[in-house]
Amino acid sequence: AGFGSDPTPELQKWRDAWKTVAVRIPIGQTYYLYYDAYRQDLGTLIAAAKSLGLYVILEQHGYDANNLNEAQPDPNTTPGFWGQLATRFGGETHVLFDIWNEPHDVPWSTWKGNAEKIINAIRSAGANDTLVVVGGLDYAYDLSALNDPANRIQGLGPIIYSTHPYPLKSTPPSMAPEWDAKFGNIAKIVPVIVGEYGVDDSSTQPFGLGSKTAAHSWMTQLHT
Repeated sequence: AGFGSDPTPELQKWRDAWKTVAVRIPIGQTYYLYYDAYRQDLGTLIAAAKSLGLYVILEQHGYDANNLNEAQPDPNTTPGFWGQLATRFGGETHVLFDIWNEPHDVPWSTWKGNAEKIINAIRSAGANDTLVVVGGLDYAYDLSALNDPANRIQGLGPIIYSTHPYPLKSTPPSMAPEWDAKFGNIAKIVPVIVGEYGVDDSSTQPFGLGSKTAAHSWMTQLHT
């Protein structure tokens, strides 16, 4: 991540200048399982964040640089990967587990089943109190399936759901009425975090709105 050997000075800048309270760290399953230096660097980051009073959200972004943003985690290997992380970091009260960056292009039942396998592995490894983050569908945007109580994850310890709103999820750009349908209404019933978002004045999808005025309006609505 460009921190150098000691991430503390950079993290402290984020905390003090940006008022950061949580850092979301993307991790790759293959890198963690097969590269000792990668595991050591991750441990250094987590320790540095703890020393500064920052929360860490460990987020599986995929497997490696060539295998990112796949629709679903591998149900055969990924639960074991999270079991290893849970064994190592489950006792750290400042660490959260975001089990899959952006699920997409599957029914909710498929994603729920895979998520439950991972969460069971986390709990079996002893991380019974670690807060687990579960994203919605449509690249972690859509949590509307949770309006049906049968679709919610039950009995597996503390869970928070996550949404990733970007303006060009729809045309015209997504705004407050659509957000209510996708995640706002259910956020009144179950805990929801905005795990990722972005907008700017470029014309680049999925976040560019072409002007500072439009970008500011979008951001203001999201924060209202």
